[in-house]
Amino acid sequence: YDDTEASHRALSTALGLAQRLPATLRVLAIGDSDATGRLLDRAGAYLDSHHVEGDLIAAAGPATARILRETEE
Repeated sequence: YDDTEASHRALSTALGLAQRLPATLRVLAIGDSDATGRLLDRAGAYLDSHHVEGDLIAAAGPATARILRETEE
């Protein structure tokens, strides 16, 4: 999640699925700790406003490798 229009649409779509399916929503933000903290605060507030819980994950390193690692878990 990077708070762009595209990532917000993706979060909104994922939220809709999470409301309908028995699944845990995971939001991943990659970057330095200050930036990812702010991004995840925004994403968490959005989830809270829709009464959906999710895992908010801050990470560093190459984005592609980190995303693949998260999808394997």
